Amino acid sequence: MAKFWKIVVVTKRMGSEKLVPMKEFYLVAIGDNPQEASKALHDRVGLDDAELRVIGEAPASVAEYFDVQPGEILCVMAVT
Repeated sequence: MAKFWKIVVVTKRMGSEKLVPMKEFYLVAIGDNPQEASKALHDRVGLDDAELRVIGEAPASVAEYFDVQPGEILCVMAVT
């Protein structure tokens, strides 16, 4: 069975150090361990200098709710 990883990506905003960083919440269905999932997400365009934090494994019911299939990456929410 595929594993689904919950990962938070924090990126700095352009322009000012005073701006709160943007956070994006992802479900990543790549790899059997969190390092593989982090690498796959980090390799995406635009995430070169982002901070990635693996929160843990998501239950299969969450992946089913969002219809995430093995090999996919889904941005569940972007908080700006």
